[in-house]
Amino acid sequence: MYFHRFHHGGGAGGWHAGFWIFTIGGFLLLVLLVVLIVLVYRLLASRHQHASAVGGAPAPGGWHHPPAAGEAERILGERYARGEIDETEYQQRLRMLRDPGGGGGGAGGAPGGG
Repeated sequence: MYFHRFHHGGGAGGWHAGFWIFTIGGFLLLVLLVVLIVLVYRLLASRHQHASAVGGAPAPGGWHHPPAAGEAERILGERYARGEIDETEYQQRLRMLRDPGGGGGGAGGAPGGG
């Protein structure tokens, strides 16, 4: 009986068909999982690189890297040149960039704004 049960178990309802189906299915599931992990990793890495290449601008759904002090001064200068801010605000913000912790009250009133 023992020999007959395991020796002839490969028919339509036996172990051999089920074994191969589950083996191949499990392998395909594993491959799919690895492919998904690689795709997610590449997506996150490309967003991270994009955020770094833009110079501090956040990528959609990506990380934000604050611009360096020189970059911030350049952006501030561009805003002043375009007329988005006036000279007083430009001077206030420039002082804040160059000395963020130094009490810098001065003649301009409250820092920040708009």
